Amino acid sequence: MIKYINLSKSKQYVLPFFNEDEAKRYSSVDKGWSYSYVYHFTELKNIFIALKKIPYKGKEDFSQRAIESGLPYSKTPWDSRRILEQLNALINFGLISKDYKIKTNFFVELDFTNELSEKDLELFKKIYHEYFRFREIHSWLLNPVQQDHNLFLNQFTVEDLQRKSSPIFSFFMEHRFNDAFIYSLSDNTDIFRIPNKNGDLMRFWDVFIKWGQELKLLEKFNMKNLDYELANNVKSFACVYYINPIKPNLDLLSFIKSNYQGNNIHIPNLILKISLSYRYRINDIKKMILEQAIANKNTYSLQRTSEIFIRDSELNFVPKYNGYYFSHLLLQ
Repeated sequence: MIKYINLSKSKQYVLPFFNEDEAKRYSSVDKGWSYSYVYHFTELKNIFIALKKIPYKGKEDFSQRAIESGLPYSKTPWDSRRILEQLNALINFGLISKDYKIKTNFFVELDFTNELSEKDLELFKKIYHEYFRFREIHSWLLNPVQQDHNLFLNQFTVEDLQRKSSPIFSFFMEHRFNDAFIYSLSDNTDIFRIPNKNGDLMRFWDVFIKWGQELKLLEKFNMKNLDYELANNVKSFACVYYINPIKPNLDLLSFIKSNYQGNNIHIPNLILKISLSYRYRINDIKKMILEQAIANKNTYSLQRTSEIFIRDSELNFVPKYNGYYFSHLLLQ
C-alpha cells in the first residue's frame, strides 16, 4: 500500500550555507567560485597529471595541448570549459596553487591512467570530509538548524557523521535540481529549502551524492520505489544517509515484533525500516536477514519469488540466496 505524505501545511526554512562573499572569508583559498562540478575522480587525476606533463602557459594553451595529448575522459569529450572546471576544482581542493603550480605530487603516475589506487581514494575521502562546500552538506545530515554555521562546520567530525547523522529525504519543489528536504516521513513535517536563487548549490548537491556513492560512504534510494510518495505530486523523492560503518548486529525478531503486528513481513519494507533506524549498508542488512532466517528455521520461513514479479527499482531491496529471490519473511 502506498503511503502518501502530505506537506501542504509544512513550514519552510532555509538550509544553512555560505554565499560566495561569506565563502571567501571562510575558505583558506582566497578566490571566487567555490563550487566544483567534478563527477569523475579519474578525470581530476588526469588533469593533475597533465599539469606535470604540459608546462602551464595559460588556460587556452593548456586546454588545447592537454586535449591534443590524448587526455582520457569518462563520458563527455573535453573542451576548454570542462578542463577549466577541473583546474578550478584542483585549486579549491588544495591540490595545486592558484597559479596552477604543483607543490605536492598527490598522484605519482607520469602518464594518464584510468586506475585509482587506495591512496587516491583516501585522498578523495579526505577532500570529501574536509572541503567546506562538502562539509556544509554533511552538516545538514547532522542538524539543519544551526545558530552559528561557521562554528558548526569547524566542530563536527567524521565520527559524528557515522554515529549521529540522520537520513534526509530530497525532492524537487520548484526546480529541475533537488531544492527541498525533509527529515521525517510524516505529514506536514518541516521542509528545509535551498533558496531559489542558489542553483549552484542545488547542482552541487548532485556532486555531493556522486562522490559519496563512489566512495561508498552514502546510501541513496528512491522512496517511490518503496511505496512512499509525496501527496503534492512532487518528483524525485529520494532518501540519502551517511552509512553507519558498524555491521548490523540487531536481534531481528525483536525488531520485527516492535515494528509489525502481523506474521507476513514484506522484506523490502523491513529493510527500509532497518536502514532508516540504523543507517546500515543495504547489502549488509540483506545479508543479516538471510543469515538470521537461515539459522532460525523454526522461527522464520523465507518466501521465494521470481525476478519477473519484482519491480526493477525495488530489486536492490530483495535479498538473493542460492539463485533465488526472497520477498517475504513468515514468522512461524
